[in-house]
Amino acid sequence: MEIPTIDLNNIESIKTSLQHGFFYLDINKEHLNLINIMMNKIKLYFNQDEKIKMQDIKIKNGLGYSQSAKERKNKIIEMKESYTYRSDYFKNDPVYDEYIKIMDLYAKTVFEKIMETFDIHYDKEIINPSFNTLNLLKYPKKCSNENIIGINEHTDWGFLTLIITDREGLQIEINGEFINIPIKENAFIVNIADMLEKLSNNQLKSIKHRVILNDNEKYSIAFFFEPNIDTMIGDIKFKDYIDIKLKELV
Repeated sequence: MEIPTIDLNNIESIKTSLQHGFFYLDINKEHLNLINIMMNKIKLYFNQDEKIKMQDIKIKNGLGYSQSAKERKNKIIEMKESYTYRSDYFKNDPVYDEYIKIMDLYAKTVFEKIMETFDIHYDKEIINPSFNTLNLLKYPKKCSNENIIGINEHTDWGFLTLIITDREGLQIEINGEFINIPIKENAFIVNIADMLEKLSNNQLKSIKHRVILNDNEKYSIAFFFEPNIDTMIGDIKFKDYIDIKLKELV
């Protein structure tokens, strides 16, 4: 299956791009340097001494560093390192803050075009401000244990996720099979998440996806564009939805 590249100036392109819940979004040339800075920065971070990273160990609100080897359903073991950041985090980082600011502009542009194309009416307060979260990830090389995976199958919780990665490994579920998502140079991989499916009354679909390991270490940056934390989407407040999903992970 070929993953489409969305053209935000073409209604048919927008509709086609959203059919399977995943699409590419070209990056403006003026932002490529920031992308490179971010990728280099997270590689330096994850390759620090373990004692330094453990100083950032995740706190109660889920922000900070985590090294996981967690068993999920069907004896699948997730293996990755992550660092979760928001601009209200007590350890502010100007590079991460600038990245979040730019990603918020991309995501809002896509979100508003989707709303317009599908004639979805919404209160603009649900994204002013949006609840933006940055997840930095390092995946190890694959090993002989077939039960070890980067991230097990799941859907994302918010509106949209914008991903930058340096290697393949992301897969989406189509008709019961997981399909590889190739990397497109100078483009984000974007997917629809649960709250956008709910806001659209199921016109748009939040698709299951996972990350498998390969022969090399892999680094990724995931930006989660999410509703204002106190927003009601359908019959549930986003804050309550997060609590439900977090309990499922325990």
